[in-house]
Amino acid sequence: RANAASLAASQALLGALHQARSQALLLSVPAVLCLSADGRRCLSDARRLEARGWLVFVDRVRRRVGGGAPQFDAGDELVRRYSAAAPLRLHGTRAAVTYW
Repeated sequence: RANAASLAASQALLGALHQARSQALLLSVPAVLCLSADGRRCLSDARRLEARGWLVFVDRVRRRVGGGAPQFDAGDELVRRYSAAAPLRLHGTRAAVTYW
């Protein structure tokens, strides 16, 4: 069961990366995939908090916090929100990927 959840999450993450890249190319604006602990905000540092999912959004506002991590704001366009299954935890070296 845990292997199936990990496989599904990794496939969903890969799909989300492709989706963010496609949005950036199609709209000619930055698109972001960021790790999220609550499904509403991006983590500013992937090493400090545990991610429970991720957000894909078109970064129209381009606000940054901390070390330059993008943040999802009211003026940004949410493309997709993904929540990982309860037993699955995500850890990364970067909190976000921005496609230009």
